[in-house]
Amino acid sequence: MIISAEHGQSVPASSRSVITGGGSGRITLRSEDVEHVEILFPAAVSLFNGGEQVELRNMDIRSQYQGVGVDLPGGNIPVDVHVGGELILQGNERPGQYSGDLLIELNFH
Repeated sequence: MIISAEHGQSVPASSRSVITGGGSGRITLRSEDVEHVEILFPAAVSLFNGGEQVELRNMDIRSQYQGVGVDLPGGNIPVDVHVGGELILQGNERPGQYSGDLLIELNFH
């Protein structure tokens, strides 16, 4: 299941997915000063539902500003960054909500 948010807000796309709801994540950035922000995503994130586990990958290539960063205009004007990824499903996962922790690094220049 893929959420391609490279060009903005997105919803899941898959030819055979039984996943319902959801969409791209959003990070809202703002700064008093003009800044360039580099965004670094983890290679993979494990999500858990009890003893079950699925993996979220490719957040970098499925998210906005991948590889180039984003310019903030200053003045505390908000800029949204939409975050996507690829959820790797084997087909035998237990139904329910999966959750986990991840670290997204933001470097202000």
